[in-house]
Amino acid sequence: SARDAADLSLVHTRENAVRGTPAFIAPEQALGTEIDGRADIYATGCLAYWFLTGQLVFTRETPMALLMHHAKTKPASPSTRTDQPIPRALDDLVLSCLAKEPGDRPQSARELSARLAELDAASPWTQDRASDWWVRHLGAASK
Repeated sequence: SARDAADLSLVHTRENAVRGTPAFIAPEQALGTEIDGRADIYATGCLAYWFLTGQLVFTRETPMALLMHHAKTKPASPSTRTDQPIPRALDDLVLSCLAKEPGDRPQSARELSARLAELDAASPWTQDRASDWWVRHLGAASK
């Protein structure tokens, strides 16, 4: 299950280390290079990936190994990591948020929001779907 695959130490920010949350850290943060708001676009892509698949983009044994995968490894498409249907345009948008080069990502939250608004939703998000997500991926119903 996703719970077994995700070490909770990888989703918490650590002190005295690279600043950021290892499971959601942008490549430029992992490499210690200059960052701007596009690092937040990467983190948003990581969260969207998790929400869509119930899995983190990458899982590794240590935070340092995880950082290196965020810096260097191309992620699998969200649609390949779930049995739930994900529209191709949404799949592509999430992957664009996860681009290694900041210039290849949406350049602002406004641009990301506009691109999301252009997508046709596969089906509306409901309380029942949210509860199902929690049960399937975390083993507990959201009340």
